Amino acid sequence: MRQLTEINGEIQKGLAAASELFGLLDMTPEQDSGKQIASRLKGDVVIDHVSFRYADDQPEVLHDINLRVAPGELVAIVGRSGSGKSTLVSLLPRFYRPSQGSIRIDGINVDEYALGPLRQQIALVSQQVTLFNASIADNIAYGVANPDPQAIQAAAEAAYAHEFIDKLPNGYATTVGENGVMLSGGQRQRLAIARAIFKDAPLLVLDEATSALDTESERYIQKSPGAGL
Repeated sequence: MRQLTEINGEIQKGLAAASELFGLLDMTPEQDSGKQIASRLKGDVVIDHVSFRYADDQPEVLHDINLRVAPGELVAIVGRSGSGKSTLVSLLPRFYRPSQGSIRIDGINVDEYALGPLRQQIALVSQQVTLFNASIADNIAYGVANPDPQAIQAAAEAAYAHEFIDKLPNGYATTVGENGVMLSGGQRQRLAIARAIFKDAPLLVLDEATSALDTESERYIQKSPGAGL
């Protein structure tokens, strides 16, 4: 009888998991009509009269934005909370599409690029850090088979993360827990930045990625090779 009373709890867990799973399966796939395969971009970005709204019946979040970023140039976009900074950088990897205007990378509209290869050329560190229940090395080199340990350490040093990693009991083999629960907020951000640097993409976007860091750490990362905004 006791076992029977526990069955309902297990069923409810299964129903909740199934609901989330089928919700993901029912999501509409992203539009990907681009044919241009991005190999190694130079990083010349032009935002031409771009406006954006989340829905037709909502006001514009971005209005007639014009910006050019040359290859190798470091650009900081500053504004109050809710002014559209994150929305603007989300247009580069085509998380959203402009309501008006166009975005060109190396002279080609982003809509003409195939989605997968385009996103391989962009390293994005968002405000919300995502880590996996794996080792620190696996999190930095996520998605790369047989990564070079020296390249992982170099990326960690550039992100000012090697110092705290070296003090951990197992170093780079330390498991960080689900979503990095074993680490502090600043340490999680440093790992996310190290992952972006390790990717060595032509476009590096940091979306308030140093908000949990102290001033000294932030300045160190900004001066390190490969860091950008």
